[in-house]
Amino acid sequence: MFALRGRPRHRRRFVSSAGVLLLVVVAAGCSADTSSDDPSTIEVTTTNIAGAAVLGIERDTTDACPAPSTPDSDQPGVVGGAAGPVEVPADPGRILVLDTTSLDAMCALGIWERVVGLPDGVARPEYLGTGISDIPTMGPLDGLDLGRIAEVRPDVIIGSGAIDEALYRELSAIAPTAVVRVEGSWQAGFLELGAATGRRDASLAALDRYRADALDAGNRVIARNTLASVVEFAPDSARLLGTDSFAGGVLADIGVRRPSIAPTDTVDVDTVDPRVVDADLIWIIFDGDAGKTFGESVMRSTPWLDLGAVSDNRTFAVDPQVWTGYGPTAARAIVADVVGSIDIYAS
Repeated sequence: MFALRGRPRHRRRFVSSAGVLLLVVVAAGCSADTSSDDPSTIEVTTTNIAGAAVLGIERDTTDACPAPSTPDSDQPGVVGGAAGPVEVPADPGRILVLDTTSLDAMCALGIWERVVGLPDGVARPEYLGTGISDIPTMGPLDGLDLGRIAEVRPDVIIGSGAIDEALYRELSAIAPTAVVRVEGSWQAGFLELGAATGRRDASLAALDRYRADALDAGNRVIARNTLASVVEFAPDSARLLGTDSFAGGVLADIGVRRPSIAPTDTVDVDTVDPRVVDADLIWIIFDGDAGKTFGESVMRSTPWLDLGAVSDNRTFAVDPQVWTGYGPTAARAIVADVVGSIDIYAS
């Protein structure tokens, strides 16, 4: 068996959480040229949840995916995968993806319009734009319609994580199937997904641009002077996300610092005494409706309301599809959210 998991001190300008705010937040970043993005041009309408302003409601995804990238060569390549080395075409024109991580990568490489299918149930995050809603589905991951897959004639099938051995053999009989491992580093996983489409060099270039843009955005808002926490509410618990998480890693790329008493790695939060999460800013992720219900109960409790960030209206509820992350497109959207958040309270 190998089973595919089909699944960041200024003078402060405080804004009351009692009303509706207008904020800057563009899905920034996956345009062909983001080096000139100005936080003052980013717009988003926000409401609030238990006092936390909501980011990303009107995220502009017009330029979320850049122009198509160039393949490395005109010769087939070989990539490693969960089932061993796979020969892949140099420039596949028709791509079947098995998960959202791969879909994010295709957007970041500018070739999402080549995606001809994906399993039912695979998340199609709004930050990737509206076009992905038109991608045909091929049945559930645990019961893919192999006949339909054969009909769309993919040149390559890509996924991340692991895959059932029998399913791998069936898919490989239709097209080269590369399921790459992404554990430990989304950036390393993105490089492998790029290689599976003949674009390792383009993936390296995309990551270089992302890192440069994230650092530039952080410098523009002097992010190094900001202490921030990311709190994720599950149905019955809370976690303070560290640099070992997707969001925490992006914040580090921007230059945002963690509270001095917070550990580097992700830890559970004592919701009765949540002082460890207090910071200049707190970004909040709700894990589904149950996580939102539990989170709201904590956010209305006296210990939470006593936090400095809360009493000064410096908490933000963010899109979990963005902040729990899949790849460079989501990472760029986080950069935009962070810049907009800092811009609200600092001038």
